[in-house]
This record gives sequence, C-alpha cells and structure tokens, in this order.
Amino acid sequence: MERTEILAKKAKTLLDIGGAVGPAWMDGAACREAILRELHPDGARCPRCGHALPEGKAGAFWEVRRMRCDACGAWFTALSGTPMDRMHIGFRCLAILALGVASGWSASEIARRIDRDPDTVRRYVRRFAG
Repeated sequence: MERTEILAKKAKTLLDIGGAVGPAWMDGAACREAILRELHPDGARCPRCGHALPEGKAGAFWEVRRMRCDACGAWFTALSGTPMDRMHIGFRCLAILALGVASGWSASEIARRIDRDPDTVRRYVRRFAG
C-alpha cells in the first residue's frame, strides 16, 4: 500500500470517529465541573443575593443539589439564574452542543448527536446567545 493510500485511510478513520462523537464519549462529572466553573467564575454564590456559600455548602452547589441561602432564604441550585435553568439537558449533551456550535455544525448535526429535535437545538443556541 502506498503512503498516500495509508494516509487517506487514516484520515477516513479519523472522520468516522469524529462522526461518532457524542455524549457517551464524555465523562459526565468532568463536563459538569467545566461548565459550572465557566458559569460561576467567582465561585459558589446565591443567585438572588450574591452571598458566597460557606465551604460546607459549596460541595452541594457544585453537585447541582438544591440548597437554601443562609443570608436571604432563597432555594436554588448551581443552574438557577443561568441559561441552563430549567433547560433539562445533561452536561455531556451541553458539551457536545457547545462543541458543535464552535465547530460550525448544523442544528441537524448537533441534534443527531445529542438525540434532540433540530428546533430544540436552535432554541438552546438562542438561549445561550442571550
């Protein structure tokens, strides 16, 4: 086999692999942590009053568990007050959505990879665009 044939075969294999990329390929906890750190660069805070959460409650915040602010009494999760609030999409799917948008994939391509309707994908993108 010639060198160009070998390179063409390897490139095709990489394209096949790239075409299969989806949520099952990713670690959910790592996606959650990366996305939440991006959404909350200043750390764990109440979305209503901005009170910094004490260290003992911060773990629950990063695990997206419901909690109550000691300062104002508001109930919230790490997703409250963010574009992901009530979105019902997993962190792995959200990472694929972000990858797809950044890579210029069509809504149909992203939808196929995260098992959503293309109209839903367009709605997600608009929500994050502001």
